[in-house]
Amino acid sequence: MGSPLALIGTAFSFKASMDQARAMEYQAEAARQQAEYNANLKRDQARQEQEVANYRAKLEERKKTDGLIALERSLEAMDRKGSYTLSKLRNTGAYQGADFEFVLESSMDDLFSQEVDQVIKSSTLGAQYDAQADELQRQGQYAYNSGMKAAELTIHAGNNKANDLENAAANTRLSALGSASMGLYEATT
Repeated sequence: MGSPLALIGTAFSFKASMDQARAMEYQAEAARQQAEYNANLKRDQARQEQEVANYRAKLEERKKTDGLIALERSLEAMDRKGSYTLSKLRNTGAYQGADFEFVLESSMDDLFSQEVDQVIKSSTLGAQYDAQADELQRQGQYAYNSGMKAAELTIHAGNNKANDLENAAANTRLSALGSASMGLYEATT
């Protein structure tokens, strides 16, 4: 009577161990899928951060372009003002008997100084916008690279967990086969 019960017990134990091994394999597959899902989230987040940084960099470039347009308009206005001042000086200088060359040179020096100030100011702002745009692009590239690396590490971690579970499943199967062999041997002897 002990032998049939031992055989039944061995069969139940073997079946339970095999089911446990199968469950571990399912967990391994779920770990891989979860890692891939998390990695995709990290990739998407990295792309979004890069897009935001690139958008902000383009805004800085736009500010620079707007500044150059404003500089051009300002210089054109100064040129018109200079032409007006020059013709005004010619007319008033002729009537007042002033040294036209001295007045003209003084007025032109003043206008030139104003134009140089505008160019320097715009140039400085342009350099600032360029530096800011470069920094934003660098940050975007860093965010993208970091996100891709984080995604890669997430997949590696998921694969490691899955491999551990698959190894545990294989050990459980091997143990089940060993236990079943011992149980059959004991039941038949």
